[in-house]
Amino acid sequence: MISHIDIAPTVLDLLGIREVREFEQGLAVWGSGRGRRRIFLWAGDYLGAEGFAEEHNFTSWNKVAGYVYSGRSLDEGQMHMAAVGSPEQRDAVDCLKGLAKLNGDWWVSSMASLGH
Repeated sequence: MISHIDIAPTVLDLLGIREVREFEQGLAVWGSGRGRRRIFLWAGDYLGAEGFAEEHNFTSWNKVAGYVYSGRSLDEGQMHMAAVGSPEQRDAVDCLKGLAKLNGDWWVSSMASLGH
């Protein structure tokens, strides 16, 4: 699975540019390791659900109802609902809330450095 963060590393590799790339976040589209990372979907404010994909497994959290679904496909019929209060449900919600907090903290610090 690839994401938009993989575009720059792919183009830089194609151009043969190797210097000043220590802050890169993505991987070239042909690189190894892509299956071992989480790719997040932030749609809670628009669609009421957030989630992530990791190693061909998909997890989504319906923020309105509090339900967590997971499976090897995004097809509703192929996903199962985690029991409310189960470790699977808590782990998914904690993961998504933790990254949302990190994102919010980064945003606040970025705006503060710009004088906002």
